[in-house]
Order: sequence, then C-alpha cells, then structure tokens
Amino acid sequence: MRFAPFIISVLLATLASTSQATTVKVVTDTSIVDTIPGLTGFTTNGAQMSGLEVTATFSSGFAQTLAWATTGTQSGGVTGNGWGLSTSGDTFSSLFNFTIAAGRGQLLGLVLNAAGAKQITLFDTTFGGLEGTPNSASGRTFAIASGCTSCNVVATYSNTVALPGKAAAGDLFHVLSLSFINGTGPSTAFAFRQDIDNDSRLTTGFVPEPGALSLLALGLLALGCATRRRVR
Repeated sequence: MRFAPFIISVLLATLASTSQATTVKVVTDTSIVDTIPGLTGFTTNGAQMSGLEVTATFSSGFAQTLAWATTGTQSGGVTGNGWGLSTSGDTFSSLFNFTIAAGRGQLLGLVLNAAGAKQITLFDTTFGGLEGTPNSASGRTFAIASGCTSCNVVATYSNTVALPGKAAAGDLFHVLSLSFINGTGPSTAFAFRQDIDNDSRLTTGFVPEPGALSLLALGLLALGCATRRRVR
C-alpha cells in the first residue's frame, strides 16, 4: 500500500504527458488544380522561395502578411512585427524556425501561399513514400519538430499541382494553411518540417532537371522545323 501514492503519481504524470502531446491533422483539398510548366528540381533551400506570401494571425487580433525574401546563399525568410519565419539549407532536412516576441500572443494561424502567377514554391508531401509527380522525389509532410509540445494543429494543403497534360498526383500543393485549435498555438519560438520543391515558371538561379532540358531541346527542334517549312 505504501507504494500506491507513487504509482498513482506516475500514472497521473503519464496521462498528463499523453493529453499534452502534439497532434497534427493533415487535410488535402484537391478541388483547385494549378497546372505548372514543370519542375526545376526537388532540392530547394531557403534562398529559393522568394515571393512566397506568409500570413501570421495571433490571439491579440494582430495579423500580418509578408513576402519571403532571400537572406543568404541558402537561407531566406520574413521578419514581421514581433514575429518571424526562416529556414536555411535543403528544406527536406532543414527546419523552419518561427519566432514570437514576448507580448505578441498565441499564434492562431499561419498561411504559406504560393498560388500567385509568379510564385515558384511547391509544398511536397510524403505521399506514402512514393514519388507522385515525376521528378519530385520523396517529400516530407508538415510536422512539428520542437517548441510546441501541446499544440493541436490542422495542416491543410490546397491548390494541388499538375504538370501539362497530366492529372494531379496529389502530392504537390501551392498553399499550406496551419490552424491551431482551442488555444493550443505557441506563444514562443517553435520549429517545423516541410519539404519544398520549385516549379519552372521563374528559372533565375535554378538549374532545370535533365528531363526538362531534353523537352526544351525537342521543343526548340520542332519549332525550327516548323519555321523552315513555313519559309519554303
């Protein structure tokens, strides 16, 4: 009997830690399909996400939208009023770091929007370990890495991406929206994982995949033949 209080305390601690565990619910919305010319590749770092729109909403009623900017050879991010988001290195293995200043309040929502006409960022999901879209390789779905041990978050992927003449595989998306449920959002710094790819609408600073180069060469050859036929 003298061990009962100890056993009860262990059980209570276990239950408490279980109830406070981070939970992430992933939702995919494929009702909107964005067709892109192709992929520049599947290795993307923080410097290759310029123009991505980042919107953060806090419990204090404050919300702000900023455009992602390059900050180094492999790094980029946004710095807002009392908050910031950044990453450096290959996004498949590197973390995204979100900072919150004291007094800003809890984070209620975070939207990463690359659905604009000049956006090149793609959110690549794990997709059951399969490649999905050709040349996208393996992805990595959103996951909390640290600093948000009791967060309850819904991660919604929307604006699924397709290549010309092909149906969307359902692994690539242009928009990632995070919603923290029942006041469980972080009020201090936290980190998360999310693999990023890029499409070829803007190719400055990117090297196309070999397959893309082959298609380009074939297209130029066909155009040249058509031009010669018209001249004759």
